[in-house]
Amino acid sequence: GDPRRTEERQPEGAREELEGQPATRGGASPVARRMEWTGMDTSQGPAAGGTRLKVSGAAFGAAQGPLECVFSPFKGQAGGARAVSPAAVLSPTEAACDTPAWPGGGSLVKVSVRSGGVPVHFAGRPHANAFMFVD
Repeated sequence: GDPRRTEERQPEGAREELEGQPATRGGASPVARRMEWTGMDTSQGPAAGGTRLKVSGAAFGAAQGPLECVFSPFKGQAGGARAVSPAAVLSPTEAACDTPAWPGGGSLVKVSVRSGGVPVHFAGRPHANAFMFVD
């Protein structure tokens, strides 16, 4: 059949609903969209913790094990403090975690996301993975 005919019959917005679903390329076996994250809805909060961070990305439904937010110093920063907070998958494109109490007080830290202990690819703008703990 002519692939253009199929597209014309699809209701408006049908393509967006397929995001995160396996896609086929040229009749090959399905290729699952890779889970990745691109940013957060807030970039600072109190060092005491408790700030709800919404993380945006793609294919969170494909998580292989529990999702976590990891807070750690940027390379070259003093101090080796690191904290992990469990994350909840809200939708295929959104997850949320609460910031932990940060022992170092006011600090700029790097946020990363793990799925089943494995780092999730960060595909956002530079510094979109930075979070500022303020005293």
